[in-house]
Amino acid sequence: MIEKGKCPICGKNNGCAMVAGTDPYACWCMTTSVPKGLLNQIPDEFRKKSCICRECTINYNKKVCVVGSLNIDLVLSVDEFPKKGETIKAKELKTFFGGKGGNQSIAAAKLGLNVSMLGSVGNDSHGDNYIQHLKKHNIDVSLVKRSQDDSGQAYIEVDRTGENKIVTVGGANYQLNKEWIDDNIDKILEHDMFLISLEIPKEVSLYLIKLLSKNHKKIILDPAPFGNFDNEMLEFVDYITPNETEYELIKDSLNISHKVILKKGQNGSSFLHNNLIVNEPPYTVESVDSVGAGDTFNAAACFSVLFNFTIEEILYHSNIAGALATTKPGAQCGMPTLEELLKLKHTSN
Repeated sequence: MIEKGKCPICGKNNGCAMVAGTDPYACWCMTTSVPKGLLNQIPDEFRKKSCICRECTINYNKKVCVVGSLNIDLVLSVDEFPKKGETIKAKELKTFFGGKGGNQSIAAAKLGLNVSMLGSVGNDSHGDNYIQHLKKHNIDVSLVKRSQDDSGQAYIEVDRTGENKIVTVGGANYQLNKEWIDDNIDKILEHDMFLISLEIPKEVSLYLIKLLSKNHKKIILDPAPFGNFDNEMLEFVDYITPNETEYELIKDSLNISHKVILKKGQNGSSFLHNNLIVNEPPYTVESVDSVGAGDTFNAAACFSVLFNFTIEEILYHSNIAGALATTKPGAQCGMPTLEELLKLKHTSN
């Protein structure tokens, strides 16, 4: 449980005058506007003990741009995956909003971050619906391109253990181009941190990553799908977040200066940098559907890096968020809010 006088987000002693019993107007929070969007996500029992510190308020006001795909997910629930040549009957079919970029943007917004989405959807009903869905979560959609191609789709099988298999049709996601980046570069560079996945053209990802690095922007790269990864990207990103399969494919290209946040699913996560290895055990839940768990993990890592948490806390937050995402069907339904994350963090310590 959070201690009296400590910031409910970062846990540091913020010297809150209200808690210290002195004139509350001497406290910085009485003379500074604490964003309501942040304040409303702090559990009541924590707010009664202390106020949010200045550093966390500053970090909250920073801008995050999520770059990647926006798909409509068609999810088939099955007992077991079909074998080669086998026809099976699905238990049900459901439609969800998905795509790695869309998932990560929703997860980041639920954690209270100031999020913009950079991607592409079609000029179709799926595109219209996705735009409205992002807006509903207070995500800036001014960097989302509308394309003549159909919006991207993903066909997902989920078995009774929660494991999944996915086939995507890129569609409008692959109409994101360098011209769109150049035309919107001023607005893009207004952001402080970038969370990038690769369900868009490889040359566009590399072009953008180089531009952002040149302008000293912080970049977290999710190297998925791996077919769109380029080793050159490693020169320009601050963190890379592979799963175990992707790590095996890139490890020979890594050096000790690279900061790797390794997603290990049911085995937790690890951090590798400068011959340092930090391991964090998993947060255990009853899994229903693992779709979107890795994307939620990435968003929580982005949140934690932005708020300057320790690497142990980065891994811990990310494990909790990724695990919670598996407790409900669909990529985005189980993604935790900041309030849910803080409650779990402070009650499980």
